[in-house]
Amino acid sequence: MNQKKILSLYSGGLDSRLSIKWLKEKGYLVTAIHLNLPFISQKDLQDDFIEKENIELVVINCREGECFDKYISMLKKPSYGTGTSINPCIDCKIYMYTLAKEYAQKNGFDAIAVGEVPGQRPMSQSGNSPAIIAKDVDFPIVRPMVELNITGRSRKTQMQMAEKYQFNYPTPGGGCLLCEKGLKKRYQLLLDKNLFKPELMPLTNIGRHFYIDDKEAWYIVSRNQEESIKIEKYTNVIQSDIGKPAVWYHSEFLDKDSLVTDAKKLQSAYSKVKNIEIIEEFKQFKL
Repeated sequence: MNQKKILSLYSGGLDSRLSIKWLKEKGYLVTAIHLNLPFISQKDLQDDFIEKENIELVVINCREGECFDKYISMLKKPSYGTGTSINPCIDCKIYMYTLAKEYAQKNGFDAIAVGEVPGQRPMSQSGNSPAIIAKDVDFPIVRPMVELNITGRSRKTQMQMAEKYQFNYPTPGGGCLLCEKGLKKRYQLLLDKNLFKPELMPLTNIGRHFYIDDKEAWYIVSRNQEESIKIEKYTNVIQSDIGKPAVWYHSEFLDKDSLVTDAKKLQSAYSKVKNIEIIEEFKQFKL
């Protein structure tokens, strides 16, 4: 297997770093590929790991264009179901591995490598899920963490290995927003209403959200100054003011005057001096 070309999926986390290190020690020619997915916090990959290991890093942006459209289509009709929220973990893995496979085939790679740890994720890394994924992807997959006999949710072994290799790694955090139970109702509605658009994705997990179904009107009320700044980068906004939040509004059917009327109501409701009566009026529409 020496000198075979391996395309290794790279999240920037500890497991994917250790996988690359193992692959190099085995004599593989390694290239890292990072998939910038819509519902995972963007990571700063400009650290010293890739440079020190002297490997190429390929980044595919899945937040726009055809890659984004395919992701949303997969999210609407996952073949293997979802977790406790709307997270289609098995289908998502297949989506990622298929993108990597396509790049690998076009560029002469012999296999793709993944840093998954058996038993670490209950849906996509347990039971027969890896076998299902491998069969669907139909391309050689190397699993370094399996070869290293690393299993389960404990990171003790990985941390010991990182100390041995003397490289830094980011603290785990962020995760996939599709797994967040608190966002399930909001995300399901936005998905059903075809409101996941590349340009609107930064708004989907900030603020208080309201959707008035009979008007097909979507509103977002900022909760703090930081969110107001993000919201005010968009059009269709009631600007924030002293003690008043910014409010963004959207509808493909309702006239602007009607939208602005309700947006101003919501701004009044969640101003520093809250209007409890209006809060109650809009409570049924909150996501």
